[in-house]
Amino acid sequence: MNILHQIDPYLTSDDIVIRHFALNAVSTFPSFKPEWPGRLIHAAMHDKRDAPSYLLAVEKMAIGESDLPVLVDALSKARLENQHLFIRIVMKLPLDVKLANREQIGRWLSEEEWAFLTTLKAATKEELYRMLQVALEELESKDEYDDILYSQSKRIVQRQVELGFADTSGFLGILEGPQKDEWMSYKGIITVYTIGLLKDSSFIPALARLFERDEDILQEELCAALIACQSDEVVRAVEPFARSKDAIFPINTIAGTHSDLAVATLKNLYGDTSDLDYQAYMIQGLATQLSAEGRPEIEHYMNDEYHTSIFDNEEMAYGYFNIMGFDHPKLEQWERKARGSNERFLKSFNEPLSTALKSFTGTTKSYSGTSEPAVSTKVGRNDPCPCGSGKKYKKCHGNES
Repeated sequence: MNILHQIDPYLTSDDIVIRHFALNAVSTFPSFKPEWPGRLIHAAMHDKRDAPSYLLAVEKMAIGESDLPVLVDALSKARLENQHLFIRIVMKLPLDVKLANREQIGRWLSEEEWAFLTTLKAATKEELYRMLQVALEELESKDEYDDILYSQSKRIVQRQVELGFADTSGFLGILEGPQKDEWMSYKGIITVYTIGLLKDSSFIPALARLFERDEDILQEELCAALIACQSDEVVRAVEPFARSKDAIFPINTIAGTHSDLAVATLKNLYGDTSDLDYQAYMIQGLATQLSAEGRPEIEHYMNDEYHTSIFDNEEMAYGYFNIMGFDHPKLEQWERKARGSNERFLKSFNEPLSTALKSFTGTTKSYSGTSEPAVSTKVGRNDPCPCGSGKKYKKCHGNES
């Protein structure tokens, strides 16, 4: 069965454990059904308590004009603590759709954002090039990570690619050239992002070699760019790095490449390591591939007495076995544990978000035009998020700017 059809009914299942597994799984899929974004936004609007689970999945999908009515309706009814998640989806709307529907969504975006969008729409090829250069130079000059400016840089590149202005002739030199600083330059990182948009498989070997650099922002973009290629060449190029000391992003790259070779490689990697943390990433990858070939490794992993706490292992196992139609003597046990952890997750997420964020974002904003001042803390591009999640700031609340 086609994997999209296989998982489709579980995305809005009444069984929260299976639903959470399904929503997490589709976040790793290279494609999706066109009706999914609108359907999940609608579900989030009516299931306010679990809205974040739906919306985090929608963020990984392309949003179009057909999704706008339900998105606007949902935003008008959203809880304050969930508004930022809906607004992140508004930000993903195509440029032309946003500008054509400013009357409907204008209040949710700042005047600075609208000015940027207007400039972006009118920019010529040369102006887009200059805009990108200025943004990258400003990013390099900052001591702390600036997600707003980084996001703008990526949207300039999106516009260049959309109009056919992307010039790849110097990309290999940028990727393989010497780096004078500890971190990869933003020019290099944005080059990786551009290759991902173009899905240019000629750069796969050069991209894979960059996994040697220990930098989360770079590795995130490498992972996304290589997954976009959906090629067995990616699996072969990345496998050596999935056996290295810092292998999480390479493993996720293989897991996000949906092919028989990717499944076989994850199985081999699992059998070749005793590191429980790395095994957890491999098992998650096998589970979200929804391949029957991964069942022996998943069963072996779940039979171990000790599991890492990186993932909700019981949710993964219960979701995988149910969607695949497999029976297992521990299904009820996994279900009980998973329901308990899901309830704790929902309880913690539905506490007022403004209280948790106020100490480091600088404002508690209602998105209706008012904001309350607070003490701001600068956060570096590779620093942990101050909210205490354990994630890098860029991967957590820095992504909500």
